[in-house]
Amino acid sequence: MEWVIDKSVFDFSFFGKLVLDISLFNCVGFSDVGLSVVGFSNTGLSVVGFSNIGFSNDGGCGCAAALGVRFFDQSGKEFVPTGKTLADIDRIDASQVKATLDGATITVMCDVENPLCGPNGAAHVFGPQKGADEAMVERLDRGLDHLAQGVERDLGVSVAQIPGAGAAGGMGAGCMAFLGAELKSGIECVLDTVGFDGLLEGTDLVITGEGRIDSQSVQGKVISGIARRTKPR
Repeated sequence: MEWVIDKSVFDFSFFGKLVLDISLFNCVGFSDVGLSVVGFSNTGLSVVGFSNIGFSNDGGCGCAAALGVRFFDQSGKEFVPTGKTLADIDRIDASQVKATLDGATITVMCDVENPLCGPNGAAHVFGPQKGADEAMVERLDRGLDHLAQGVERDLGVSVAQIPGAGAAGGMGAGCMAFLGAELKSGIECVLDTVGFDGLLEGTDLVITGEGRIDSQSVQGKVISGIARRTKPR
């Protein structure tokens, strides 16, 4: 499959910078996606990724592999990890992607504050939403924990308990570890971009909401961001 990405599609003057939905790179097997990033990084433009759509639980390994990160098992065989095989990672080599993205500034906007692992991590919170049973959740969480240990050992980056690291099946952690990205609150970035605080002047009532109100609604979602901005007033 040949991937051709028109840069103009992502040139949103609203944000004043190149905007790219980096969560799409999570598709394991589409190695050609890495080529598009090479083109973007060579321009020296900033890349903003949205990590709010979770359709995997691989800690961003699919994205990383597409961009040139190499994963090896105990036998020295290279493979692309999935949620099921994260525990098989024995060594990580990210030297190629570092060269590929040299000079690029990557910001990932997250709409959750969950860490990568543990009771509030990606597997435990989002796994059941996607149909994972209790045994699967535990296996996925162990895999993400194993990945985090490998990342800290081989890349010198600690990601396990960073707020937002668990976004999109651990994509937040992967973006930090493999792409050198900075995680930011999605709603805070959007509110700053539209000048929300200024719009509040003279306002008596703000109405907002989301598709479903639950415990996640106060953990970095739209309504929590709106509430933080409006409460002082």
